[in-house]
Formats: sequence, C-alpha cells, structure tokens
Amino acid sequence: MAGDRDPPKRRDQEKVRAPERGEDPTNYLRGQLIKCRVNTRSLFRILLRNVLLLDMNAMAGQINESTSELLSPEGKTLLRAFARQWATSESFQLIAYLELLFVLYKAYEIPTSAFFDAMTMLYEKDKQNPQWVGPFELPVLLELLDQMYSYYVTQITKYKEFYPKNQPRGALETTLLMIRMIHRNSTYQRHRPELAESLSMELRRIMREASITRYHKLKELSSPLDESDVEAVVQGLSKLADLLSDDIDADEKYFKKPFANEFKNIAKLTADTYLQQFIITLQTLAEVLATTEAVQCSKAVFALYKRLRAMDERYSKLASNVKRLNGSDGGFNVEAWFAPFVSFWLEHLSDKTLEWVQNAIKADNFEPVHAQDDLANPNDVVTHSSSIADLFAAVYQELEFIADLKWSDKVQSASFFQAFSKTVYHALDQYCGAIGVGELAGSVEAAPQGAKAWSNLLRQTTKTEPRDIQLESCIKLCNIEYAMRRLDDMYRLMNVASLTRAVRNHRATMMPQRHGASTDPEALLRAAALNDDTVK
Repeated sequence: MAGDRDPPKRRDQEKVRAPERGEDPTNYLRGQLIKCRVNTRSLFRILLRNVLLLDMNAMAGQINESTSELLSPEGKTLLRAFARQWATSESFQLIAYLELLFVLYKAYEIPTSAFFDAMTMLYEKDKQNPQWVGPFELPVLLELLDQMYSYYVTQITKYKEFYPKNQPRGALETTLLMIRMIHRNSTYQRHRPELAESLSMELRRIMREASITRYHKLKELSSPLDESDVEAVVQGLSKLADLLSDDIDADEKYFKKPFANEFKNIAKLTADTYLQQFIITLQTLAEVLATTEAVQCSKAVFALYKRLRAMDERYSKLASNVKRLNGSDGGFNVEAWFAPFVSFWLEHLSDKTLEWVQNAIKADNFEPVHAQDDLANPNDVVTHSSSIADLFAAVYQELEFIADLKWSDKVQSASFFQAFSKTVYHALDQYCGAIGVGELAGSVEAAPQGAKAWSNLLRQTTKTEPRDIQLESCIKLCNIEYAMRRLDDMYRLMNVASLTRAVRNHRATMMPQRHGASTDPEALLRAAALNDDTVK
C-alpha cells in the first residue's frame, strides 16, 4: 500500500553514517570530507597558513632579514601528506605558498629574503617547463602575478617616496629584480600580450608617465593660492625650477646605480620629461611677462631668469644630448621667451628716473661726504654729496640686472645696453636740471639746460674773473665730476667697445642682404668703417 511505502529521501536529508565499531576515525573523517565535496584547495590554504604561522612562532627570535626558510621539515612533511590525500597539484602548492607569503610580505611580517626565495622557485619552475601550470591553476597564478606586478610598479613609480635617498639599502634593487622575474615569466608574457617585449621598454614607458605625474605634483606644490598675483606666479615658477632641479640631482646622486640595468641614466629620463612639461608651462605664461604687473616685480622676474639659466647648465652637465632650455635643439629658447620682458622693462625704466632723482635730492642737504673713490687712485678723496651717490646706486642696481643676463646674442645685448644708456642719460639730465636751478643763470646767454650745461661749464677754457662760489655750488660741481667718473666706470662694465664691434659686424653683414651689395671684402670693410663712424 501507498501508506506503507517509505517517502523518497532527498539527498540533503540523508543521514550521515556513523562510524562503525573499530573503524579508523581518520579514514572516516577523510571519507566524509570527500563525500561532502569540500573545496580541498581552500582546505590546503587554511592548513598551509596555520602550519606556517606555527613554525614562525616556534622560530620566534631567530627570524631575521637573512632568513629564507620559514617552514620546518615537519611542516613540509605534513603539507605533502595532505596534498597527496587531497589530490593537490604541486603547481597549486607553490602558488598557494607564494600567495600567502605575498600577503605577509606586504604586511612586513616576513623578511624579504624568504619571499625572494619563493619567487626564485617560481621563476626556476617556469624556466624549466613553460607548461608546468595546469588549466585549473592558471587563473590563480595570473591573478597573483597581476597583483604583484601592480604592487611593484607602484613602488617603482614612487621610488622617491618609498625609498628616500635610496634607503633602505638594496631595497629598490630587490624591487626591480622582483618585477624583472615577473616580466620574464613565460606564462605571464603569453597571457599578457600588452606588455612590452623587454622590461626596459616597459619601465621607460611607466617611468615617463610617472615623471609627468610627479611634475604636476611639484607644480601644484609651487603654485600660488592667487593665480592673479603676477609676482606670486613668477616666484612659483622659480620655486618649481628649484624643485625640478633638486629632483634631477637626487636621481643623479642616489638612484642612478639602482636603475643602471634598465636605463643608462634615470636622471636623463627624468630631465627630458620634466623639461618638456616645464616648457609647456613657460609658454602658457609668456603673456604674463608682457604686463605692467610683471615690470613692477622685475626683481622676481630676473631671479626667475637666473634660475632658468642655472637649470639649463645642470641639464648640459647631465648629458650631452639632453634637451636644453637655451634652444640648442631648435625648440624652446629661454632668451627668446625672456627678451620681450627685457624690452618692455627698459621702456618703463625711464619712467622711474624722476622718482630716483626726487628721492635722492629730497634726502640730500648738499653737505660734503668725504669718501674714498674706488674708481680712482686709492689715495684720492672725492668730495660729493649723498644725492649723486644714491642716484648711481639705483642706476647700478638696474645695470646689474642686465649684466647678469649674460645674453648670448651680442647684437640684442647691445640694444639692451643702448636702451639702458638712454635711461641713464635721462636720469642725469633730470638730476642736473634739478640741482642747477638758479646756479647757471647769467653765466652764458641762452645756456643749454641740464647735463649738457654742467658739462660745458666743467670743460670751458675761457678765463673769467674769479667769483665767490658758495659751498653748496661747489658740492654740486663735485657731484657732476663724480657722475662723470661713474659714467666712465659704467662704460667699462658694459664693455662698450665690444658691443660697438658686435653691432658694426652685424650691420656689415646685413648691408649686402638689404641692398644687394657686393660681397667683396674691401666693400665690406668700407661699409664697416662707415658704420663705425655712425656708432661713435
């Protein structure tokens, strides 16, 4: 009858068989585990972790950086026995062991030598037999190698942060060796075709991208809070130039040797990348220099130019074929970038001469200042007042800016000095006009004003009747004599003869092109002589 039939038993409701009397409990447990279809890989991982931790605890105090073996012989025997019982392949055993060590290695719980030893085992296994890993273990291996590759790439691209000044010693070299072993793994190469054929090519691409990222980080650190503040922007560029130079110097000093197997010079790679990005930054800010705000902070702008020149010298010492800021590669030229500002600054410099004169005279009571003249005989004492000394102090300060440019284009440099000379003449003319009010009245009819009047008075040879001259007037005459000596010194500092020669030679070469004149040497000499007279 239907009621006498036993109801069909569902598989999940089957009772677990109790162990028979005298049955080995180990065999009973093994049979039940197999019958329950437990994931033996997970069991092996759990067993491996517990065996390893137990052995490490037993070796407590004996583990150091040179320790490469963490499993005891008993632990290895136990793992082999259960791996055989659970039908765990040798390839999975090695992958699981390496996977566990990688986790502990990232947590700084095991020495590097132990993990390196396991990596060497994997490398040698793949080298001996490229088909050593089966289809079931392959996804596990590839996932593990991807994690390790990404981990080491992060450390390499941020090597200055992970290994400041290449410390700890040898750590960066070990990291590079690890990623080299991963990249040379034939199994990994077959299943990751996007990787470059050689590690050097792959690292060059990675490091270039990392250098660009680091450049933008340094740029952000040096950028001002208010980008509308021109002086702050210029100072930020100077700071950025210093940061870039320091970074390149650090590569040359600390990291050249660790990267020697992959790059001939890591500093050159960094310098090339930084320079390309820095040129883009300078070009975007070229219009900022051609503003009145830039002229008002001229000291900061000239300081930026000096830093750029110093940066260019560092590049030239780094490698003979590195790109340069001086435009030797036919690209960006720092002088061409800076020249519009110099011209604009010289145009506005003449507007400051009246301020120089007024400030100098306002603070002067025209009393004699006895000072030894460094331009004349050391035994000579030149008497003058403070105003002319203050005026030339301002003039020399601006002259120093131009002299420090060390401009390579002699003709353009001559034009800068010529424009500056006009500014100096304008300042002296204003000064002489200011101190000469009432002094030259009646001396000469229709007498010229300003500097020319005082110069004529000093050079006149006609005999006149002696007159009583006030002390203030004597001081003013001495000031003019002091000014003439200073002008001679400026002539020497500016090397006017050399500048004149450069302009003369330039005009001599330009005349045949402009007028279609003959290139005969005698004709060129005549043209040069004519231009020489014009310059003089």
